[in-house]
Amino acid sequence: MRGILRLLLTIVMDLLLVAAALVFARIVIAFFGHVSSAAWAKQFMDYTKLLVHSFGLGHMKTPYGGVFDYNAGAVLGVVLVAEWAVAFARRFVR
Repeated sequence: MRGILRLLLTIVMDLLLVAAALVFARIVIAFFGHVSSAAWAKQFMDYTKLLVHSFGLGHMKTPYGGVFDYNAGAVLGVVLVAEWAVAFARRFVR
């Protein structure tokens, strides 16, 4: 039973890391305006829009023609803290 719980916690950790990587890629693409104007980048931004919750934090213009989305940054922080918490809990399942 503990082996299954440990496996499930590992899967949750992996999913959270994938979500963090996608949100981070979204932040980088939006940061550089010339990259976000590409067709593939627009499609990626549309797909990852579901991952970013609106906390009402807004955004800041960058010198590269893009924006830094504070909401995406907050989501990235929350996801990484959640992954850390699951990893911490997984240590006690032996």
